[in-house]
Amino acid sequence: MKTIFTRLPKSQAKITIAIPAAMVQKHVDDCVDLHAKDIEIKGFRRGKAPKPMIIEKIGIGRIHQETLDRALSAGYAHAIKEHGFHPISKPSVALKKFTLLPSGVVSDTLEYDLTVDLMPDIKLGDYTKIRITDTKLIKPDTNVTDAEVEKVLAHLQQQKSTMDDANAPVAPGHWVEISFDGKINGVSQEKLNSSHHPLVVGSGAMVPGFEDALVGMKKDEKKDIHITFPKDYFAKDIVGKNADFSVTVHEIKNIVLPVLDAAFAKEYGHDTLDALKKAIGNQLTTEKKQRADQLLEAAILEKGRKLLTVTIPDGLVRQETDRIIERMKESVEKQGVVFDRYLESVKKTHDDLHKEYEPQARANIEVGLFLGEVMKKEKLDPDDKESMRKVMDSLIARAIKQVKSL
Repeated sequence: MKTIFTRLPKSQAKITIAIPAAMVQKHVDDCVDLHAKDIEIKGFRRGKAPKPMIIEKIGIGRIHQETLDRALSAGYAHAIKEHGFHPISKPSVALKKFTLLPSGVVSDTLEYDLTVDLMPDIKLGDYTKIRITDTKLIKPDTNVTDAEVEKVLAHLQQQKSTMDDANAPVAPGHWVEISFDGKINGVSQEKLNSSHHPLVVGSGAMVPGFEDALVGMKKDEKKDIHITFPKDYFAKDIVGKNADFSVTVHEIKNIVLPVLDAAFAKEYGHDTLDALKKAIGNQLTTEKKQRADQLLEAAILEKGRKLLTVTIPDGLVRQETDRIIERMKESVEKQGVVFDRYLESVKKTHDDLHKEYEPQARANIEVGLFLGEVMKKEKLDPDDKESMRKVMDSLIARAIKQVKSL
């Protein structure tokens, strides 16, 4: 087997590989032998039929593909061992020559090129001089107010609420079920239509003016509402436009909130309302501290990645961008929304997402490389699950060490 390693710009390499016909033939024979034991050919014991008959039964196309897979993998492994390079992505393959006769005979050398992203050369500036002086990051305010606790308590109360028929016209605070058809210039708009839509009047869920116009309507009443979409409306294509809505009220209900007492607290695992409030306060404090820690770490990492001098391969950026978009897709689809439909609703394409998230992908990679380099310099074991935490703790300690008392 002959391999030629050529380093390319942007931390890439091309490996030209030539595998003699005899070595490729061994892969063909291994493929045939693997399948032969499962193939029945009349007049022969399993695996004992003539090779051409077995190949015909398997299909030369399948043998061709499986042989290529085996040979390409073996050639790649050999090249890595021979030239000692460190790939960081799957290689792209350009097949130059491969001939497999219908009889299963390899008639010539297999030749192909691989293009692969390599671990880039990295230069790291003096990370020990990273300093954070922003007092909001160093000494964050993690105090929790009574108002914040009451807001969470009100949310929990809302979760336990029940409803009964209002027997009255729509008023702020009522739960209603409505259907509406919105038209712009007399043309019905699909995104402005909904059937049996649930709404708490006064919640601000609808375009400004819509919910106010519902007040006073009765059950089964129909009404025409005129709305002008504000300048800050999320759907930019209808900003400033006038719309006429035909609205029908189907249901009007009172929202009945449970009493905030010991019985309510026990539903959340606490004996008294004061104990529940204390638990909410503690949880909010923990969340604020976690958020503060995240902001401090993000500030340090942002400074750290700017100390790198590195050329990141385009393929690595594409992989990270794909990973970000895949996580986004999973999040959208968990909500029961088809991802392509979601993209249509926000008027974006997959290419748009790649362009939008490429800077974030590049930043993610730079952060990873920065932490990896610091880990090396700190002589930490990369296999130690705690090593990344140790690196971050060390960076934080240094970043605030020389800050004067505030």
